[in-house]
Amino acid sequence: MTTMADYRFTAHFWGLFSTIEFPYPSTTVVNFELICSIACRIVRAASEILMSRHAHQVWLSLYKAALLELDLRKMPGRIVEARLALQERIQELEGANGHYQEKLEIQYAVRNLHAAERMK
Repeated sequence: MTTMADYRFTAHFWGLFSTIEFPYPSTTVVNFELICSIACRIVRAASEILMSRHAHQVWLSLYKAALLELDLRKMPGRIVEARLALQERIQELEGANGHYQEKLEIQYAVRNLHAAERMK
């Protein structure tokens, strides 16, 4: 007796886990081209998520370094670096769906950098 979930494709990429069940009995010939296509989509989605996380961490670390800089001579340079990273990330997110939390964080970061510039 065969079940409808005899074929299972499991992918574990960089902490992301996805299982796709194929509703075919074990006597059915599986289309491996379809399986490879689905696997490629999973890898692509995982890569996009990781790249997005990395880009978020880059501007965030530069932003924190600018605000926490104690040397007033170095602070303007740090602010410029953070601003450039923020502008780059804004361009990457332009037209992208989602990322609402990060977009809001970027707005706050831009305002805070502007305030830090005025205070020096």
